[in-house]
Parts: sequence; structure tokens; C-alpha cells
Amino acid sequence: MSPTRVAATLALVAALASSACDKGSRADQFCAKLQKDHAQLSVVPSDPRQLSAYVNRYRQLAKVVPLAIDDEWHTVTDLMQSVASDDLSDPGAADKLRDKAAAATRAVDAVRSYAQQTCGVDLALGSTTAPPTATTVVPGAPATPTAPTTTRAPTPATLPPKAP
Repeated sequence: MSPTRVAATLALVAALASSACDKGSRADQFCAKLQKDHAQLSVVPSDPRQLSAYVNRYRQLAKVVPLAIDDEWHTVTDLMQSVASDDLSDPGAADKLRDKAAAATRAVDAVRSYAQQTCGVDLALGSTTAPPTATTVVPGAPATPTAPTTTRAPTPATLPPKAP
């Protein structure tokens, strides 16, 4: 076999081997994982034992985040880590988290825009609705329905965070 043919064969084998391992572009991988994990990313768990797994989803996505939003994704991940680990019963810590959320607004906007335009995923954080509280009706008094109570995550209600 001629040296040119050997080189061409090696190049073909290398191309085939790399395409066999190709999992798609980072954007494709990111979008696929984001679509798969969207429901788990949209609600901050109220159970503190689940916060670690919640933040871990953000960290896993950081491994395949496209370069176009790499810095912004890490800012969002850092914010979610703070949500999970900060003692929000401490007013000083809660104030710092609000400041951090406000500072992350531009990054959050970029991530939401990318996710929506490129992946077709809306990264709005939802709130969980608590069951309605029981009411006592006094005979002869007009009944006024009570609105359901809404429990919000310790982060702003939507991504991007809104300063209080």
C-alpha cells in the first residue's frame, strides 16, 4: 500500500472512530439534558434533603453547557447553590441572597433566552401551591372563599430573579 493510501485510510478510520463516539454538539447535548430535566429544574424543592440533587442537576448541565452561555450558566448554578446552602432564616444571609439574585439577573436572562430560543424550554421557576386552609362558616354569615395559599421557593418566583 502506498504511503498516501495508508494516510487516507488512517484518516478515514480516525473520522469514523470519532463520529462513533460523537454525542452531538454541546448545544445538542445541553438541550437534550435540559428538556429531560426541565421539570426537576423548574421547582426548587421544599424538602432540604432534596436540595443537593436539585443543585447537582445544574452542575451536570454545566458539563455540557454551550460556550455561548458558559459563564452565565455557572452564575446561575452558583446562585442555586446559594439557595440550597445559605441559612435563609438569618436576615443577613437572606439579604445577601437577594443581592446575589439581583446581580445574576443578566446571566439568568441570557440563560432563559438561550434555553427558549435554542432548546424550546422555558426556564421559569414555578411555585408550589399549598392546600387551601380550612375555613369555618358561621351560620347566617356570608361565606367568603379564601384564595389558595402560595408557597414560594426561597428564590424569586421566576427565573430571572426579580429584586424585591
